[in-house]
Amino acid sequence: MTDDEAKAVAAGHRWSGWPGAWCLDCGADDPYEIALADGRIDDDPDTGLPVITEELRAQLAPLMVCKEPGSKRHDPYARAALLENRDGQ
Repeated sequence: MTDDEAKAVAAGHRWSGWPGAWCLDCGADDPYEIALADGRIDDDPDTGLPVITEELRAQLAPLMVCKEPGSKRHDPYARAALLENRDGQ
């Protein structure tokens, strides 16, 4: 793992789940999922596994850093719990 990748993991997103993942804190879409959908990630013809080039990895690394770590602003589950506690239910 490169230093940039380690930093991204340290300040990483909390994904909602796949497919269609968004960050539960900042609301960003998963850049790797987008790259897969738009054809920037191909499958290895021998193994069938996705191939992520170093160039693509370098392009996506800055997008893997969450701009609002821990905010839970886009987490529907956290919002529901906050509303429930606020309303005394």
